[in-house]
Amino acid sequence: GASLPRDAGTQVRVSTSTYDPARGGFSGGQTAVELSPGSPFKRRTAHLTADAPPLQVANDLSNRLGQRFTALNGSIGGSGELVENKWYYNSALQLSRRTANAASLLSVGDAALAAAGVAPDSAARLVQLLGAAGVPVTARGVPGNAISQTASFVTRLDHTPYTPGTYDPSTESWSVSLFANAADDQAQAFSPVSAPTRGGRHRMLFAGGQLDYSRYFGDLLNDTRTALSTNRDRGTPYLRAPGGTVLVSSILPAGNAALTGLAFGGNGALDYDRRSWSWEAVNETKWYVKDSPHRLKLTAESRLDGYSQSAPEDLLGAFSFQSLAALQAGEASSFSRTLDAPARTGGLWSGFLAMSDYWRVTPSLQLLYGARFEGNRYTTSLAENPEVASAFGASPSHAPNTVHVSPRVGFT
Repeated sequence: GASLPRDAGTQVRVSTSTYDPARGGFSGGQTAVELSPGSPFKRRTAHLTADAPPLQVANDLSNRLGQRFTALNGSIGGSGELVENKWYYNSALQLSRRTANAASLLSVGDAALAAAGVAPDSAARLVQLLGAAGVPVTARGVPGNAISQTASFVTRLDHTPYTPGTYDPSTESWSVSLFANAADDQAQAFSPVSAPTRGGRHRMLFAGGQLDYSRYFGDLLNDTRTALSTNRDRGTPYLRAPGGTVLVSSILPAGNAALTGLAFGGNGALDYDRRSWSWEAVNETKWYVKDSPHRLKLTAESRLDGYSQSAPEDLLGAFSFQSLAALQAGEASSFSRTLDAPARTGGLWSGFLAMSDYWRVTPSLQLLYGARFEGNRYTTSLAENPEVASAFGASPSHAPNTVHVSPRVGFT
C-alpha cells in the first residue's frame, strides 16, 4: 500500500477483529488496499511536487552533510471506459527523484569534520597513510551526490458486460491487475567519518499480477482470485575489499580533545541479494436467498511462499587499529572474518477452509459465526545433525508443520 502511486483509485479497509472465519493471518489490525474497478465515468488526476535548496532554511554545515536536497515527484492517474458497456480501466504511474550531497570523509569539509569530532589534519593524515599502503579511498561508480529514484505503476482492467436500458448485470465478470515498484538508492551508508568506499548501492524491484473471476449460479455467487508476485532486493558495495576502522585522537578548533573512529576499505554488510515470491489462490462462494435472514459463505485459500537470500556477511574480513601510528606500522589490534555464509533458501505452504453464516436475527442484531480450519507445511527438507541432537536433546530436522481449528462467533 505504501508504494502505490499517489493518483491510483483505491479502496482501503481496516479490520481490528478476527471473528470472521474467512479472515486471519494477522493480529492487532489489518489494512487491506484494493485497486478500485473502472467505471463509465472518466477520472483524471495529476500531482507534481518540487523542492529545492533555496526553499529550505539551512546553514553551510547541514548542506555539506546532505540535509539540503532537490526533489521532484510526479504522478498521474485515471479511470474510465475502454469499450462502451464492456471494458473499464483504472491506471496510475508515479516517478520521483531526490538528490543531495553525498557526505563522506572526503567531501564534508573542515567544519563538518570538527562537528563529528575529527580534526581536519587527522583526516588528511589517514588519507595519506591509506594512499601509501595502496588502500583506495574512492572507487569506480562512487557518485558525487546521493541519488534516490523510485517508480511505481499499477493498472486494472475489468470486463463487465452491461446491457443499456436494463438493471440486470452480466452473470459473470473478470478483471486483471498488474503492479510494479522499483527503487534505486545510491550513496548508501555514507558518513562524514568514513571513506566513500564504505558505501554502496541499493536496488529493489517488486512486481506481480492478479486475476479475478466472478460468476452467478442461481442464488450462488462464486468469486475466484489468484495472484503471483516476486520481489528482489540487492545491495552492491562500491569496493569489494576488507574493511577497517582506526581510532583517531584529535584536538578540535575549540581546544577540546576527541576520540573518534574512522572507517575505510570495503563494507561486506552491503553485499547481499534477497529474492522472494508468493503465489496465492482464493475461492469464495456466497449463498443469497431472497427474504432469508441467513447468508452462508464458504472460503478456501492456498498460498505458497518461497525465498532465497545471500547473507550480508563480511567474508573478506575487517581490521581494527588503535591509532594512526598503528595503521602506519600495520599493527592491527584485531581481525574478524566470516569463513562461510551459504545462501539460504526455503518455502512454506499454508491454507485454510472457512465456513460461516451471517444471520440477521432481528433488524438490530446480526450474528456472524462459523469455523476456520487452517494448516501449514514447510516445503524445505531439513538435514539431521546428530551432534546438535546429542548436545541439546532436540532434532534440528523438525519443522513446525501445524493443523488448527478455530470456532468463531461475533455480533453487531
